[in-house]
Amino acid sequence: MAEQDTAKLSYDMILKNNTKLQKEAAIFHKVKHDKEFTSADVAEYAASQIETKKDLLEVLKTLRANYVKMDYLPDVRKIRTFDYLIEDAQTDIDFYTLMKKEFTA
Repeated sequence: MAEQDTAKLSYDMILKNNTKLQKEAAIFHKVKHDKEFTSADVAEYAASQIETKKDLLEVLKTLRANYVKMDYLPDVRKIRTFDYLIEDAQTDIDFYTLMKKEFTA
């Protein structure tokens, strides 16, 4: 997937984000109007965040691969920064996965 065109990846993410944002808006709408906020709502929000972070992870991996492949002399510090961002995105995925599991049980 790292070889995927970033423009196509961005377009696909926009379409997916629209659906996720609608679901999250429905959850936050409940809170705003003092409706009951359930464990299922938290699990649904966590699932949405998992997808968002997976999309971010995919973009970061693609950008890193493109940078390494296309730059004549890639800067090690920039590559390391991409690696840190990728690691942070994976940590977020792990956190929201645990959160979803906790509130689904």
